[in-house]
Amino acid sequence: MRKPLGVVVYDGPSELDGSPVVAIATMKTKNVKTGNMIQVWILRSDENPFEALKNDDTQAICGTCPLQNNGCYVRVDQAANAIYKAYKRGAYENFDHAKHARYFADREVRLGAYGDPAALPTSTIRQLTQLGRSWTGYSHQLFWIDQRRANALARYVMASCHNRAQMAEAARRGWRYFGIVPEGKEGPKDALECPNSTRGISCSQCRLCCGTSKGAKSIWIHAHGRSASAVEALQDANA
Repeated sequence: MRKPLGVVVYDGPSELDGSPVVAIATMKTKNVKTGNMIQVWILRSDENPFEALKNDDTQAICGTCPLQNNGCYVRVDQAANAIYKAYKRGAYENFDHAKHARYFADREVRLGAYGDPAALPTSTIRQLTQLGRSWTGYSHQLFWIDQRRANALARYVMASCHNRAQMAEAARRGWRYFGIVPEGKEGPKDALECPNSTRGISCSQCRLCCGTSKGAKSIWIHAHGRSASAVEALQDANA
């Protein structure tokens, strides 16, 4: 059997607002920062991602993320758009453990190359983390969703934080966080600066951003690229 370009790992209602979403795991990437990880794309299944963004219909996959319409690092008109079109053409099979599990073995999985893992059932997240050797994941939703579910997800994903209040609150709740700090400002002393920034280590090599499943420090990074100015504006926001 030829190695698939990708597989559909979830197709159903969003856990965030009930709208139809699809999660597609693609097997190849050119992303130098993450390294050769399997990439999980979470998209609306009924709307092209570019149109969804233009129509402000991204809550099903992005929830309350303050960067979804201003500062998101993903260019939806590129890979996300191509993956959605391929999905609509029927290019991806539904995941079958007997057929497809072997392609995840000895690979790292990136939960959310686009979209928030909280849009997916916790059981889907758990299955994806069990298929691969390791994983990374981040969620902007842990402060806003039901806390029982947030605590369950926190085992697998980092709490995405945009200011010190959120970082402190995440730590108080026993979560590991991934904090974004404005350029030129010092990072939190109880967390580790992202090894990709300090040593050029890829996510597939580092594997620290895997929620509370690993007893390591939280991680922070300086805001850069499209998110820099948006993060600066969020510094006075509450958690």
